[in-house]
Amino acid sequence: MQATTLATALFDQLIYGIYSLQSFATEVRATFVEYGFARTVTMPTCRATRTVLDEPIAILAALNWVNQTASLSHSEYLWHDLGKHSNMGNGFENYLTFYIRRFFEVPRRLTELLKF
Repeated sequence: MQATTLATALFDQLIYGIYSLQSFATEVRATFVEYGFARTVTMPTCRATRTVLDEPIAILAALNWVNQTASLSHSEYLWHDLGKHSNMGNGFENYLTFYIRRFFEVPRRLTELLKF
């Protein structure tokens, strides 16, 4: 599995809430499971199996590593999707939300961000 594949799957889960890996090839899904990022679950309604990105400790460790790698960082991912718009999300809104969240990581007054 390439680092960009891992970063894409992680950020899709964070931003869009997508945890299914069905869009990836079988070999890639197997690698996610092998490395401890995902698991295979049986869907109760149809008895089909799905591979889901659902292992919090591995995901948090990977996010920490990805965000320390400039070309894979969350901001790079959002910048790449800036002009994309779909039913699942608006690239500009996601980018703006990310930076507003970063601004408020430390206590601040709203007037420091916006002028009224």
